[in-house]
Amino acid sequence: ARDIPRDAARALASYQQACGKTSSVGCAPLGHALLRRGDPVSKRAAVRAFESACRANDDGACVELAGLLLKGKAVARNTKRAARLLHTACGRKEMKACHFLGQMYRQGDRTGRDPARADAYYHRACVAGFLPSCSARARMLLVGDGVAPAGEKARALLRKTCGKKVWSDCVYLAQHLASATGQGEQALQLLTRTCTAGHKLSCILQAQLSLEQGQGDVQVAIDL
Repeated sequence: ARDIPRDAARALASYQQACGKTSSVGCAPLGHALLRRGDPVSKRAAVRAFESACRANDDGACVELAGLLLKGKAVARNTKRAARLLHTACGRKEMKACHFLGQMYRQGDRTGRDPARADAYYHRACVAGFLPSCSARARMLLVGDGVAPAGEKARALLRKTCGKKVWSDCVYLAQHLASATGQGEQALQLLTRTCTAGHKLSCILQAQLSLEQGQGDVQVAIDL
């Protein structure tokens, strides 16, 4: 532990003591600490720590392990095993797992693209309060990405996440409103609120849209 700060080394030692044959309580924190070190040896040790925590039914650790398996980081890529871990964790109400399943089925990453299942997993996690799933579902519904377009439902989800300070969704919603006939004033009001809250990109877009509205052209000329 000579290459990391003393406090971090002490924490790492404590996690290692709490991750052994008789206890797994420190295994997930140990895995995260090892990943932060970044070197190949530490990453492989992190995989082992997450494996131990996952075997002890730590669903969060199972999700972390699944993420490493999906990316093939420090461990051989294994999409099928990752999917099994995520299905189990989602079934036990680990919403991050449900979100990752939504991503897998939306992208078709060796599971076969299935937008309807992706939407169902996003909906489940969103209802439970996992905002990234609300964002992802809104985008699917707004453009009809493999599902029936549902503009009003999508806008409601974006207003929800925007209200929770997911600034990218505020901008996305404002762009959508700005491109819709008769919605330019709503877009401007939304950008004004988010600009006032301190989001710099919203301030730039607000100024741009104000100028364009003055010219009778309500469009935001920026591609996220």
